[in-house]
Amino acid sequence: MKYTLEDYNQNAVLKIHWTLFITLLYLLKHYLLAIIPFSYQIPLLGVIIRDAIPKNILDMVYQYSTLLLLSSCLPALLIAIIALKRRSLKAPQSPNFYRWSWRHGRILLLSSVILELMLIGWYLGSGKKHFNEFMLLIIYLDIMVIFFIARSQRVRDIFSQYPKTEEEEWQLSLTKNTLLAYQNYLDIELFTQHRAEALKKIETLSEDIWQQAQQEHSIEAYQRYLDLPITHKKHRYEANQRLEQLTAQLHQPINSE
Repeated sequence: MKYTLEDYNQNAVLKIHWTLFITLLYLLKHYLLAIIPFSYQIPLLGVIIRDAIPKNILDMVYQYSTLLLLSSCLPALLIAIIALKRRSLKAPQSPNFYRWSWRHGRILLLSSVILELMLIGWYLGSGKKHFNEFMLLIIYLDIMVIFFIARSQRVRDIFSQYPKTEEEEWQLSLTKNTLLAYQNYLDIELFTQHRAEALKKIETLSEDIWQQAQQEHSIEAYQRYLDLPITHKKHRYEANQRLEQLTAQLHQPINSE
């Protein structure tokens, strides 16, 4: 599946897509439903809820939510908390538990849904709850969520990405060994351990490109050197001089005999 730059956040990992965001809200529904009884204590909000939602629906919703069903939301709550951490600038410093949980995010979300369905089955089988339209809707939505989480490639890709630690990012830079890779490392302000070494690597690669430019001795080669993020002041001056000379020669009229 192909993504655009807009699909990535400031930590260079895929953003939480709106479909996954809605899914997380749905999986946290028991916490939201638990708030409804307390909302009646707020005068204006209580009036709005009573006017907007019929009493029989409110009764079904209130009777449906229990402490056991609240516990089924815990895996989804953990993922929601990590999702907020994942988009912050300090995400690379996250503990290993966050990283492990995120890599297993799909399993945790599926466990949240399956646990709810099992509890519904237990309530119905034990006669502690009676089947109604609201419960039917929940079962239907749970099944849809299972299919979505299990089949969505975007969801799979999102949970496969978590901002790298400083050491992981540095090792990746060494593997690529390009100016862009080292520059990306330097652009992350939290990373300081290998900063001096990264600057040295950039300087070395920049010198290599300068030597190549001298060998090629072409407009494209010198321009390529000047476009580098870090260049030697002396070489930059010399590159500009040679670029001007080559450009002037290119536009110099040819004398005919």
